[in-house]
Formats: sequence, structure tokens, C-alpha cells
Amino acid sequence: MAATDLSLALLGPPVVRRGGAPVTFDTRKATALLAVLAVTGREHSRDQLADLLWPEADSAKGRASLRRTLSVTAAVMGDGLVISRAAIALDPALVRVDVREFNALIGRHDAAELERAAWLCRDGILGRFTMRGCGDLAEWPA
Repeated sequence: MAATDLSLALLGPPVVRRGGAPVTFDTRKATALLAVLAVTGREHSRDQLADLLWPEADSAKGRASLRRTLSVTAAVMGDGLVISRAAIALDPALVRVDVREFNALIGRHDAAELERAAWLCRDGILGRFTMRGCGDLAEWPA
């Protein structure tokens, strides 16, 4: 899979694309999972992700929900989603993320690159994306 085959647009309402076509999941938690991994740019333990995405569930139920979500997410993301027994991450070489691109562009002093950065910012991070029972996503830890 080429690096441009998978992309996450998170500066605005989230859009996941594979091969240029938008992808949808049967749960908003899959999109939220990808957003957390993309924005932080690091791996997270399964326990951290289960607690973050299912804060009101007990540990066993949260981990079971995470396993189901990973199953549907991995089917779309393929090698772009790195899953181990302990942790989950995105492979930055295989997944293009607009937040990463934006951060790289704003550090430059070229007008065309700054214009591209402004174009990427459609509606703030994750737009108006919400999930029941997860609180304000803007307050999630990085």
C-alpha cells in the first residue's frame, strides 16, 4: 500500500480516505480512535485507548469494545494501523494526516505553503465531531 493510499483529514469534520475514496465505519469510535493516534503521533496502550473511548465501561468491557473497533478499523487501514498485544499506533509512512501536514507548513515562510496550510484548516480540529459518553473531544489528552 502506498503512503498516499490512506489519509485522515481532521482539520474539520473528520474524513478517512483509502485510495482517494471516503471510507465510513459502523461506529464513530473507529474515527475517534484514528484521530487520537494521528494527532498525538505516537502509540497508545490498549488500556489508555479503552479508558479514553469507553470511559464509563469497566476495564473488561472497554477492552472488548476496543477489540471490536480495532477489527473494523484494521480492515480499512491495513498496514497503516499497527496493532500489537500491548499498543496501537498509526504508521506515519503509510497514512497521510492533514494535521501533520499543517504543522509542517506553518513552520515555513513561503506564502504558497502558508496558503496551503490555511486551506487545510476547514473548521478546527475534528469540526463538530462528537460522541455520546466521551465528553468534549477538545479536552482529550494528547
